[in-house]
Amino acid sequence: MLAVCLGLTFGTAGAAFAGGAADILPHRAGYELTLKSARSGSGVIDVTGVLSYDWTDSCDGWIIEQRYVLQVVRGDGPVVEISASYANWESKDGLRYRFYVKRSRGAEEDEEITEVQGEATLEGPGQAGIARFEKPEKQQIKLKKGTLFPTAHTLLLIKQAQAGEKFDRHPVFDGAEVEGPSAMTSFLLPQRAEPPGGKPPMLTDAQPVWPATIAVFSGAETVETPSFEMTIYLQKNGVVPELVMDYGDFTVHGRMKLFEKLKKPEC
Repeated sequence: MLAVCLGLTFGTAGAAFAGGAADILPHRAGYELTLKSARSGSGVIDVTGVLSYDWTDSCDGWIIEQRYVLQVVRGDGPVVEISASYANWESKDGLRYRFYVKRSRGAEEDEEITEVQGEATLEGPGQAGIARFEKPEKQQIKLKKGTLFPTAHTLLLIKQAQAGEKFDRHPVFDGAEVEGPSAMTSFLLPQRAEPPGGKPPMLTDAQPVWPATIAVFSGAETVETPSFEMTIYLQKNGVVPELVMDYGDFTVHGRMKLFEKLKKPEC
């Protein structure tokens, strides 16, 4: 999700990514998740959790690993635990993508586990492509023209924020579900010195951030209500010191509690 995460159509993707990728800092970040607000009538009284996020450079591509656990407490039932782990590799030209997702949800006595695995390719920058799934069963899905993969999406957000762009909407495929790309609408606000919670103490070389709100519209293109929204405070090196995730019934605040630089490979 940062990539959900932590996490757009244009015709010169390869050149844009190659130019912006040099400033990306491979890193590992950990976040504490707490309840920010709950919708009236949802029954949610508390939410706690953790999120970890690794962004690694593999010379020919980017590796993203993300894990999170949420415990949702409602006044009318048992505590529900939601957990997920994501692992993906994406080529630096933005044209090849491999993904694996494992999710679980429910109380201990009634846990539901799902897995999604596969790979996807695009015919060229800004062109159509195909996603091939191995799990939960073998099948293929066409990717519409202009589809981007998650890291390409994040790199483009950084590029657009630096250029002063304020709005964008493009299809993004992450492989989290057995379906085509989701439309993502992004609102970019002007750069600010630090996120609302201030500079995390473990982030010794903190940079200014761009607030970016991303709304995800799954399914039919006529859907008007997003299935998920998040706001990330994005540095130009790809580090996100703070984020907010809106699940509909409740909104969760994520604050960085761990940060580690990862070594760049000798390519």
